[in-house]
Order: sequence, then structure tokens, then C-alpha cells
Amino acid sequence: LPLLQRSSGRWLLARKSSKSAVSSISWSPDGRRLAAFTGALHIWESRLEDARPLWHAAEQRRRVRPLVSALFEDHILLDPVLAALEADRSLPDDKRVSAMRLARVRGNPTADNLNSRAWSLVDPDRPDQETDVELGLRLARASVQFDPNDFNAHDTLAWALFFNGEYEEAVAESERALGLAPESEKEKFQGILDRLRGMIEEARAEEDG
Repeated sequence: LPLLQRSSGRWLLARKSSKSAVSSISWSPDGRRLAAFTGALHIWESRLEDARPLWHAAEQRRRVRPLVSALFEDHILLDPVLAALEADRSLPDDKRVSAMRLARVRGNPTADNLNSRAWSLVDPDRPDQETDVELGLRLARASVQFDPNDFNAHDTLAWALFFNGEYEEAVAESERALGLAPESEKEKFQGILDRLRGMIEEARAEEDG
């Protein structure tokens, strides 16, 4: 992260930065504009003293981004992420403020995003069956919470419940998906429900030994 002093033309500092953080902040040759590059070029009128807090803010965001990402992985939605940050008294105040600000900018994932992530973990035909089905269940529940009328989300939740051993609830969710599906999709979702019931019978037979 280079910072150029306009009066002397000297680099004040140079540090490595992640691709998603500010990669450079420097003065234009005429010394009147401050330019930052973050994947897109941003230019504005400014002074050297304005550059320092911008750099520090970018550096702080870089430092807290892994923490925020990990919390979203654990808690999925914004409110519990913010609650976890607020409850973590080991965080310095400035780091907590930066992390909460970054979390709010990131915001809640969309229902489609949640459903897509969940489906990749609980698709009955996925090539790798050794996936995190518990995470898939949490993602699927959140997706349905955001859009309770999405028949695809209920179908995903049904499979997530199946792979977590919640067979009765899985059937109920598959029946909801069938009920919500448009007429043109009824036959498809009836077939999915029948397949799910068959797989539950097989799973129970294996459990009974």
C-alpha cells in the first residue's frame, strides 16, 4: 500500500495489502488530487492529512475482514454477527467498530444465495457426499425464513433435514415444496417427494440393521 508525499515526491511507506483492500493511494503529479485504486480508480480533491486516515481505515478493514467472514460463516445472518462482535470483549474498541461497520456493509445474504449454498451441501446427487450437512441445514432454514413461499427453498430444506436424520420434518418440508410449486412443476416435485420417502425407508432399514 504505497503513499506518496506530494511536496517531496517521496514514498512515505509501502506495505503489502490484500487484493480486496486498497492497493494504492497516491497524489497526482500536480499535487491536487488523491487517487486510490481498489479494483476501480477513485479520484478526489484532497490533502496529505486526508490520506493518512484513509490508509489506516483501509488497513483496519483488511485486518478485520477474516474475522467478519468467519462470523458470517458461523452465524450466517447479520444480526447474530453483530451480537457476537458486541459480546466479544477481547476485541479492542477500534477493531470492533471497524468489524461491525464492515459487517453492516456486507449485510444479509439473499435468500437465493443462502439456498444455492445450502443446495451445494445437501444435493442428493452431489459428487462429494462428505459435505457439511449441518451448515447446509442452517443455510436452508435461513433461506426459508427469508422467503417462506419459495418452493425450491423448501425442497432444499427437505434434503438438508434428511441428511441430518430429521426424517419426519424432511417429508413435511417436501410436501410443502410440492404444495407451493406451480402446476407445471407438480409432477417433478411429486417425484422428488416419492424419492425422498424411498430414501428414508432405506436409511431406516440400514439403521435397524
